[in-house]
Amino acid sequence: MLTYFDIRKSLIIKSLSIAAIVSLLYAFLVIFFRVVYTRQFNEVFSKIVSSTKKFIGLGLFVIILMSGINIAFSSGIMKSEVPPTKAQDIEKQSMAHNMKILVKLHKNNWHSLTAQERLDVLQVVANIEQGKLGLPYELNVTSANLQDRLLGSYNDKSREIIINMNSLLYAEPYMLLDTLCHEAYHSYQYRMADAFKAADDSVKKLKMFQKAAIYAHELENYKNSEKNFCEYYHQDCEEDAREYAERAVFLYNASIYGYLKHEEEK
Repeated sequence: MLTYFDIRKSLIIKSLSIAAIVSLLYAFLVIFFRVVYTRQFNEVFSKIVSSTKKFIGLGLFVIILMSGINIAFSSGIMKSEVPPTKAQDIEKQSMAHNMKILVKLHKNNWHSLTAQERLDVLQVVANIEQGKLGLPYELNVTSANLQDRLLGSYNDKSREIIINMNSLLYAEPYMLLDTLCHEAYHSYQYRMADAFKAADDSVKKLKMFQKAAIYAHELENYKNSEKNFCEYYHQDCEEDAREYAERAVFLYNASIYGYLKHEEEK
């Protein structure tokens, strides 16, 4: 329970608070009706302790149930509260339009955010990337327990970018920004591969499909980092995703610092 306190802080506090209030109310009623009229202290005390355990247990059950529902309907334990975008709205999905949220990625602001607030900021970035890459569906940002060395991953079936829970809590914001842009580009690569597969054989050798053909082959025969890190690292789909994320992080940071400098000069 303590491991996930920062992740589920609001749910844990609310559930246990309600359980405590109900326990106190129950204890008051028992004391009033039993002690006042019968003076059976030992019996009353035992009954209060037993009931308190039940109410706290019920509160813990609610916490586990809510977390389980998240896991059942997504790959993550925690989901963003910011709605993902599906259609492309160039203005609303621009950096300029979302700059008041993006500035939270600055290290001076990031470390004061809760885990939920951090995930929400990353969802805003995902919405921007969805528009930039022209993806015809929403990108859902979630958080889950991944392998220690993994900052994040992409699930194309659920269209989810999954951020490692430990990374969400302890990694620097630029690392998470890089991870999100990297995984968003993987989603774009899947669509390029789909476009290549759907194309007529007579046009598949066009230059415009050269990268898409490579992506289609690599994604079908993906080299996992666990088996052979060198092969994984040097796949075109990984090299291109790293390059895209590096450029994207530079652009985001330049825009953020430019905005903050402008605000200081006002």
